[in-house]
Amino acid sequence: MTEKTRIKLDNVISKFPAKYQESYRDITEYVISLGYNPKVNAGETYADFVKSKHGKIIMKIECGYEKPPASKIPRLNIRFDVLPTLFGMFEDAFLQFKKSHCPKCGKCNGKFGLKYMLSNENEVYTCRSTIYIPSFNTDNISEIKEVLKAQDEHLIRLYTT
Repeated sequence: MTEKTRIKLDNVISKFPAKYQESYRDITEYVISLGYNPKVNAGETYADFVKSKHGKIIMKIECGYEKPPASKIPRLNIRFDVLPTLFGMFEDAFLQFKKSHCPKCGKCNGKFGLKYMLSNENEVYTCRSTIYIPSFNTDNISEIKEVLKAQDEHLIRLYTT
């Protein structure tokens, strides 16, 4: 990663409230160590993490959205289609996304998109590869890293063989 890109990524994270910055620095450094490069937008409000070997996004961080009481909460979006069955925070994130976004697009009917299995063994689909994880915090960094590592290995097998 170039010094210019490092500065841009630091600028994105510096816009987060202080209590979130360490967690986001930790997780971004981990994804960078897996070989992903941040692609920071011109306004330095978000960064996608892409591996040049396959060109796929594994993670996105972005400045938060206004929520009552007007606090900015940063967002972590990760790709986790490698999971055979969704559980815990991943299932919660998927169901929240599905409820708020999928009825609008009409593509998630089982003919298109990524297939997931819920803990109740129902198959569900989505058109999006990265999904917002609202419960990301310092307590689940190791779990996020495990999934990102597995996802990276999956993407390498899928797109570089």
